[in-house]
Amino acid sequence: MTFSSDYIVNGSWNLPPARSDLHLRAMVYISTVIPSSQQDKATWVIDSITYFYFSSKIL
Repeated sequence: MTFSSDYIVNGSWNLPPARSDLHLRAMVYISTVIPSSQQDKATWVIDSITYFYFSSKIL
């Protein structure tokens, strides 16, 4: 599993070279986001309700 924090070095993004135009566009967008020093955590928002776990039964 890869986390966004795996690509942050000294508070800045350290992204691998782009392999396609689509990859490059995604990396350009990601580079506009300021990296956080907080630990990663996944959340899902379904019908305006925030979940901290995923369950296909909810869908």
